[in-house]
Amino acid sequence: MNFIKVDINQEGPEWHLFRSKGFGGTDAGIILGLNPYETVSSIFEAKTDPEYIKEFSDSGIAAMQHGKNLEDVARKTFESIIGLEFSPTCAIHNKYSFIRSSLDGISADYSTLLEIKCPYRYVNFEKHCNGILPYYYAQAQHQLLTTNSKILFFASYFQDELSTEVVIYKVFPDVPLQKELTSRCVKLWKSIQNKKTPSPFTYYNYELKNICSEIYIRKKLR
Repeated sequence: MNFIKVDINQEGPEWHLFRSKGFGGTDAGIILGLNPYETVSSIFEAKTDPEYIKEFSDSGIAAMQHGKNLEDVARKTFESIIGLEFSPTCAIHNKYSFIRSSLDGISADYSTLLEIKCPYRYVNFEKHCNGILPYYYAQAQHQLLTTNSKILFFASYFQDELSTEVVIYKVFPDVPLQKELTSRCVKLWKSIQNKKTPSPFTYYNYELKNICSEIYIRKKLR
């Protein structure tokens, strides 16, 4: 195992404490400038202000609850398709303790990860079918970096009263991106420790033609 495994429930005070001590996968897209909705200043505030509470819209809360409700059935569906069993867990990088991930699933030999998305609306599922969004690609690379795993299955599961559809991508380690992400995490964590407002990070201009992912399957299950 090339990382520190932390078996905690991914909700509640213990998990929030785990997240407060470093950068998770959702932070990666912000740190690389690939998330159009947030900047590193929001990460800095969250890590330095003990009273910081991130606010979500009603629709955002509904979408997150929808994802939680479907995660277990989605995981079993993906296990059946991929042919591997995955266990949710948390992980800490073996060198940089502030690089950490909350994993939807990892295989028994730790070589393979599973990242699950359960979009609330079909229009969002269709976006997943057109490729991995940049900030999700950053999240996948962050998880591969944390665990030193060889492959991640990025899997989107849509279900409503009429149909169930899935799309799965295979994501491989993107070494240049991971090096840049590590460098930026080190700089940002130093700013947080010193409580010194960080300078904005520039957009990481990765080339889509060299993106380390490929479509695995798109399937309508019913």
